[in-house]
Amino acid sequence: SVHKNQPDEEEPPEGIVEFTGADLNRGLNIGLAVKCLEENELPLLESIQGKSHKSIQKYQRRSERLIDQYKTILANKAKFKTKRGKTMAVAINKNPRKETEQQIEYYNILGQYNKNISALEQYKRKQEGKGIIHFNNPHQLVKRLKRLAGSIIAGNNGVKQELSQIAHLLHQLKVITKKTLNDLLKKYILFK
Repeated sequence: SVHKNQPDEEEPPEGIVEFTGADLNRGLNIGLAVKCLEENELPLLESIQGKSHKSIQKYQRRSERLIDQYKTILANKAKFKTKRGKTMAVAINKNPRKETEQQIEYYNILGQYNKNISALEQYKRKQEGKGIIHFNNPHQLVKRLKRLAGSIIAGNNGVKQELSQIAHLLHQLKVITKKTLNDLLKKYILFK
C-alpha cells in the first residue's frame, strides 16, 4: 500500500511573532508572580496582550518605576549580580529576613515581567505599524505637507519620509502634478 504524504503544517511567515501564554510567562514562577503583580497593581500579560501598543507601554512604564523603587529599597539589604544580561538581586547575608527575601523575589519577578512586557510592546508596535496617514480631505494633507516642509527647513530630517509619503499620496489623488511632486522631493528630500 502507498502512504499519501501528509501536508506539512504551514509555518508562520518569518518576522511574525505570536505570543502564547507560555511566552508571556517565560521565566516567571507563576504562583508567586501572580501575587507580586496583584500587590503591585500590574495585570497578567495574557489579559493585556490584545490591548493597544499605548496601553501596554503604560504598564511597561509602571513596571520600570516599581523596579527602581525595589532597587532603592534593596540597596542596603541585597547585592545585584548580572546573570546572562539580566540583573538579579541576591541577599547580602546567608539568612536574610523573610521580608527581605520577598522583596528580592519581587524585584526579580518584576525584572522578568518587564523583559516580557518589553517584547510584547515591541511586537504590538510592529503589528500596529508606523507611518499610517489618516486624513479627512486633501486640504488637511496639504496643510500637513507645509508644516513638514517648514520642519525640514528648520533642520528636522526625521520627517522626510512622511513628507515623501504625503507628496506621493497627493499626486495619486491628482491634487499635485508629477512636476510639482518632483520639485517637492528635490527641494525637501534630496537637498543637502
